[in-house]
Amino acid sequence: MLSTLALAVAIVVTLLVYWLAEQYAELLGEHTHSGRLPTPAQTRASLGAAWPMVTASCFPVVSLLLARILGASTQAAAYVGLAVTIGLLLLYGWNAGRAASLPWTQQLAVTLTAAALGAAMVALKASLHH
Repeated sequence: MLSTLALAVAIVVTLLVYWLAEQYAELLGEHTHSGRLPTPAQTRASLGAAWPMVTASCFPVVSLLLARILGASTQAAAYVGLAVTIGLLLLYGWNAGRAASLPWTQQLAVTLTAAALGAAMVALKASLHH
């Protein structure tokens, strides 16, 4: 069983590696078609623009770690993190619909789509253990 500190480090390192890999692929795709590599300034700008994807993970990661510190198993803590993620997706979906001044039916559709994405994450996680 992972210690809480080891779990936190593993999560943060994994998150950073995925973020860097995604940004690397995007930068290469944007610039190599013209036969050049991105400049350091373009690289910094791209990394900065994508940083919110890393910070968006803060609440789920903190909730996972708090659950673990409070005695939850690693698997149960992971489900806590997923539940927080689903809650955030619902909130963001609802707020996006409101910001766009959508009619209530479309706002509900946007919110339920976000919930469906969260449910898909839970199903994928659950399938890894069966």
